[in-house]
Amino acid sequence: MRVAVIGAGGMAASHFKAYQRIPMLEVIAVCDIDSNAASNAGKEMGCRAFTDMDAMLDICEPDAVDICLPSFLHFETVMKCLARNLHIFCEKPLAHTSTEAEQILKEADRRGRVIQVGQVLRFWPEYQYLKESISNEKYGRLCHLLMQRQFGTHEAGSWYMDPEKCRMACFEMHIHDTDFINSMFGLPDYVDSVGREVPGIHLSYISTRYLYAGAEAVMQAEAGWSDSSLEFAAGYRAVFEHGVLEYKEGVVKEYPANEGAREVDLQGSMGIPSDIVGVIRELKEFEAKAEGRNVISLVSAESAADTIWILEKEQESAEQGKKICCRRKSRDANERK
Repeated sequence: MRVAVIGAGGMAASHFKAYQRIPMLEVIAVCDIDSNAASNAGKEMGCRAFTDMDAMLDICEPDAVDICLPSFLHFETVMKCLARNLHIFCEKPLAHTSTEAEQILKEADRRGRVIQVGQVLRFWPEYQYLKESISNEKYGRLCHLLMQRQFGTHEAGSWYMDPEKCRMACFEMHIHDTDFINSMFGLPDYVDSVGREVPGIHLSYISTRYLYAGAEAVMQAEAGWSDSSLEFAAGYRAVFEHGVLEYKEGVVKEYPANEGAREVDLQGSMGIPSDIVGVIRELKEFEAKAEGRNVISLVSAESAADTIWILEKEQESAEQGKKICCRRKSRDANERK
């Protein structure tokens, strides 16, 4: 399948490393408004480089596009590419609002095009191991799950620092953990959030409890940016009836009851970093869907759109200081796989 990559920044760099390990996907062109970035990416991938998306699509006629642009450009770019009947891989978030996300779903359904969203955590070995441990009750039933991610200040001039373009830590970082909880348990019945936003100094924080009817486990996720030199960190702690599973500083450890701690061996990725493993796996799923092959899907466009719905409810809860109902009406169309 012939792919054109739109955007040649940091996220695209991870995708390029993945494409070099996926022979069935051929990157035929890359586009970025920064001519140096486009040129360098073109040399790396051995493909044509453009600074104009429409010109690239007119000339190269790809089968699919991979959108690695800043998130405030996702909706407009996805809709333009759907109008050209292209299959689309789009980095998260699919859009900045649930209304926009639903528009994308309807247009993709109308045109019969595949939409794959880069909710990459679902494909990470460390998080897949967490999901398996919960589902098979390796250490008994889940009692408490806490997911976290934190980061310091972005560079001056970055679009992340512009409140007109960035929906702060909730949509740019917290989305990963919210989406993973959605992937395991579906839409919560209620969310109960606290948070604070001070865009001027890039201070952004949200913490949420996800409430499911009849569930005994306590599920929480928090994320934040700070005006600091703090390095990026993400992880989880899952407390079970008879043990604890923790992901911290890039290592997964198990703490069974009445046994010593042990590190979990996740070397099936042959030494490839987890972030690249995740991108490889999600791009392979995208390719299989676009080619019409049967595949066990880890993320559907509908599920990714549901994550945006949950995030909106979390922000509403934080603003109003009370728990908010998260249930929604079912879509008319069947979920695409």
